[in-house]
Amino acid sequence: MSRVPLRWLLLGSVLGAIAIAFTAFAVYLDSVERANRMADIDSELVRAERALEVRPVPGRGQPPPRDAEAAAALEENEQQLLASPPIRVLLDDDSDVIQSSVETLPFEIGALDGLELVSGPTTLAEDRFRVRVSETPNGSVSVTALSLEEYDAAATRFRTTLAAGGGVILAVVAVVLWVLTAFLARPVTRMADVANRIASGELDQPVGEPSGARETAELAVDLERMLDRLRAALAEANGSRQRTERLLADMAHEIRTPLTALKGYSDLYAKGMLAEVEDVDRAMTRIGSESQRLTDLANGMLRLARHDSEPAEMCHVEISPMIEGVADDLRAAYPHHDLQVELSGSDHWVMGEAGRLQQAFLNLTSNAFHHSPPGVAVKLLVDRDDTDVVVRVVDRGPGVSAEDRDEIFSPFFRADTARHRSGQSGAGLGLSLVRQIVEDHHGTVDLEETSGGGATFLVTLPAVPAD
Repeated sequence: MSRVPLRWLLLGSVLGAIAIAFTAFAVYLDSVERANRMADIDSELVRAERALEVRPVPGRGQPPPRDAEAAAALEENEQQLLASPPIRVLLDDDSDVIQSSVETLPFEIGALDGLELVSGPTTLAEDRFRVRVSETPNGSVSVTALSLEEYDAAATRFRTTLAAGGGVILAVVAVVLWVLTAFLARPVTRMADVANRIASGELDQPVGEPSGARETAELAVDLERMLDRLRAALAEANGSRQRTERLLADMAHEIRTPLTALKGYSDLYAKGMLAEVEDVDRAMTRIGSESQRLTDLANGMLRLARHDSEPAEMCHVEISPMIEGVADDLRAAYPHHDLQVELSGSDHWVMGEAGRLQQAFLNLTSNAFHHSPPGVAVKLLVDRDDTDVVVRVVDRGPGVSAEDRDEIFSPFFRADTARHRSGQSGAGLGLSLVRQIVEDHHGTVDLEETSGGGATFLVTLPAVPAD
C-alpha cells in the first residue's frame, strides 16, 4: 500500500495548520479593523454634524453660515476631509430635502426615504454611504453622510496586505520546513534502507554513524546494537547447528562400529561358521563387549541430555578421601601405571554430589592413563586456597595441541592418535561429562601444559566449611 513520505507528511501538516490559523487570525483582524474604521467614520460624522452648517442649494436663497466661528470650523473640517468631504441634508417629515450642503446629492433621493425614523448612524448599503441621522430643534431631520469609498479601498488594501503577508510567511515556513525535514528524514530514510536490506538477508549492512537529531542518533545506536546481537545470535545458531550436525555424525559413527560387529557375529552364527565351542565363546565375548560399549555410549548421551532437567541433591563432600578411593580403584584397573596422590592442607570440603564428582575424577584420571606410557607416573594433586578446592590431574603424555584445546571438552571430540598410547579411543564423551559435572557444581575445569611435557587438567570447586 502506498503511503505518504514522512517529509511530505510533516510539510503538509505544518503548512496546513499555519494556513488555517493565519486565515482565522486574518478574518478576525479584518473584522476588528473594519469595526475600528467604521467607528472612526462615525466619530467623524459626529464632528462634521457639529461643525458643518447647511449650505443652501443655489437658487433657493439660503444665507451662508451664521457666524465666523462656524465658518472657520467648516473650513478646517473641509481641509481635513478633502478626499471625501461630508454631506449634510435637512429632511422634512415626508423625507423631502429642505436644504443640502451640495448641489447634487451623490446618492439616490429614494435612499433617504424613511431616514426620519432612524436615530444614530446607519449605512446606505446600495450607495455605499455612512449617514448619521438626528433631529434638529425646529423639527426637521438632519442627515450627515460620508462616502465609504475610502473605507472600502482601505479594507481592500488591508486584505491584500494580509494575503501577501500570509503568502510570504507560508513561503518562508515552507523553505525552512523543507530544509528541516530533509535534515530529519535523511537518517531515518537511510536506516529504513538499511533495515530493508537486512530484511532481504544482507546482514553485513552497516547502519552508519549516528546523525541528525538526538532521537534519530539514539535510534541508529540501538539499531546497530540490535544488529550486533542479531549477527551474534545467527552466528551462534549456525555454530550450534554445525556442532549438532557434527555430534550426530560422530554419534552415528560411534554407533555404527559396535552394530557392525554385532551384525557380523550374528551372521557368522546364522551361517553355521561358529562350529567350535571356542569360536562361540569368543564371539559371545565380543558381542558382550560391543553391547557394553553401546550401553556406555547411550548412558553418556543420556547424562549429557539430562543435566539441565534433573535437579541435583547437594550435600557436604570431602574431596581428600574421595581422591584416595579413586586412586585405589584406578591402581587396580591399571596395574602397569604409577599413580601418585599428594594432599596439601586440610578441610577439602565442597558442596555437591559425591557420585558425580567421583565419576568426574575417575574420567580425568583414566583419560591421563590412556594418554601416558606405562611406567610413567600420573599425579593427583589436591590443594585448597582461601575460596576454592583445587584438584590437578597431571600426565606425562604427548600433551594437547593448541588447536585442540578449545574443542577437547566437546562431545565426541577426539584428538589425534598421538594422544592414544593404548591404541584405543573412546567415544569422546568422558571430558564432556567432566566439564558438565564441574559446571553443575559451580566450578571450572581448565587445561594447562605440564612442565616437561604432558597435560594438566585443573578442576576448581568452591570450598565450604566442614559440616
